[in-house]
Amino acid sequence: MLRHLLAMILGSLLLIGAVGYAGPAQARPADGTILIDNHRFGPVGLSIDGQGMGEIAAESQRSFRVSAGEHSVRIKDRDGQPVLAQTVRVRPNGQVTLVATPDLGKLTVRNLTGRDGRLVVNGTDRGPLLAGQQRAVELTPGTFSVQIRQQERVLDSLRSNLRAGERKTWTAQAPTTAELRVRNPLPVTVKLRVNGRDPVSIAPGNSRVLRNQAPGPAELVVTGPDGRVLTRDSVRIDPFDGGAFMVPVPTTGAVRVVNLGSGMVDVYADGRRIAAVSALDNALVELPLGVVELTLRDRARNTVLRTTVDVEPFDAVTLRCDLQRHMLTVEQDLIAEVDAFIEALRRLAS
Repeated sequence: MLRHLLAMILGSLLLIGAVGYAGPAQARPADGTILIDNHRFGPVGLSIDGQGMGEIAAESQRSFRVSAGEHSVRIKDRDGQPVLAQTVRVRPNGQVTLVATPDLGKLTVRNLTGRDGRLVVNGTDRGPLLAGQQRAVELTPGTFSVQIRQQERVLDSLRSNLRAGERKTWTAQAPTTAELRVRNPLPVTVKLRVNGRDPVSIAPGNSRVLRNQAPGPAELVVTGPDGRVLTRDSVRIDPFDGGAFMVPVPTTGAVRVVNLGSGMVDVYADGRRIAAVSALDNALVELPLGVVELTLRDRARNTVLRTTVDVEPFDAVTLRCDLQRHMLTVEQDLIAEVDAFIEALRRLAS
């Protein structure tokens, strides 16, 4: 009985050993992997052996586990156009990598011109591109032209080359210099100084274009032939339109008071004190155009000189006064008046 039982156990073990040995020869081979590396700027669709596997996002990877052996792989772009069609052999536990190569380049345009415009690429309007915005466009490899336009005005432009798969960024900017157009309607040559730079001369009745001016506010100083400041003004220079300035007709003129004496002289115009001139000095006094009454007085408020002057915009009137000589003249006048009075009394007495 025991022998019969041992024989049955031994037979069972031999049967199990035979099955275990035959199993690997009949088992399914190990799986492998297909890796899709999408270098394109848009998603692609994938099918393996005719079965849709979904999309692979732009510039990303996805791996798919497949059985070892041959597989048919098809990749299409977003418009359904073929990108890749290939039969691959996948080894057990192996990996096959397929790359979806780009056929376009990508250009990113940034609008830093400070103005809203429209994006025009190779002559085609791609829509609005507001100030401060940016947009990416895909382009066929080769030479391209791009513009930021505002109606008929080109704010900025670029012409360049692009390769398949290449990325470029272009920043459209406003010009860094602009023109200032200046007109001088006056009958005299004037000098114009812009933002403290060296002055430029503008002939009577002429205009001049000053190039390479910095956009933004500009401080202007206009001087006449005698160096007197005719006007101070400011203009805004636009980076695209430039700036324009017309020299204004002066509303004031000048009188130069020369003090040849040894004491201070006060200058009054129509009764209002407007200046003080030190001894042996002179002062240029601004006055409204037309006839003005000027009075010069010493520090004791004695009238040194009273006269009227016709103030003109470009020719300065010069007044010279000598306090000592004037007082001597006054004294002589008083003596002459006393002598005349005495003579009159003599005549009456006779």
